[in-house]
Amino acid sequence: MDRVDHICQQLRTYCAQNQIEITDENFQAVCKQALSQEDYEHCFLPDALSDQLDEWALRGEAWFDQEKYRAAIECYERGMALVPEPRNRLEATLWFLAAIADAYWCLREYPQALRCLEQSLEVVGGKTERFVQLRRGQVLFELGRGEEAGQVLRRALALGGAELFEGEHPKYLALAKSNHP
Repeated sequence: MDRVDHICQQLRTYCAQNQIEITDENFQAVCKQALSQEDYEHCFLPDALSDQLDEWALRGEAWFDQEKYRAAIECYERGMALVPEPRNRLEATLWFLAAIADAYWCLREYPQALRCLEQSLEVVGGKTERFVQLRRGQVLFELGRGEEAGQVLRRALALGGAELFEGEHPKYLALAKSNHP
């Protein structure tokens, strides 16, 4: 049993014994009660570091909203540099990679966007993150990899429904709904 399985088992046992239902609102508090300090720290970043990551994310979002994508990328990369190893187990990594990829998408720098999206697949939750799948499918399409793009966009559609495609060019939803590129 690896560490993640061990931690999940601890949480399940604690919740069953104490008749607790985990929600988004109580998740971190329940984990703090149920887990050893070492296991808790394995799952959550210290508050000070989390605050720093949030600050870089907010700075990047501000630049992104102003369509200053290179400045946004710089902020996102600076935040990502603060994420401790192993990075692929932390949600912050997935968020920063997706944000960087999105900025490259807006710049139409598709190979760089794809590099970030491919890296995000190695992060916990990356393979089932609907935005990652959407943007990855779009990037693959724009790179002329239609068959692969169709497969990925169909996965995005299954994960997020047609509403995920709202605001995107209709060609991507059409490809997701088709059986062929």
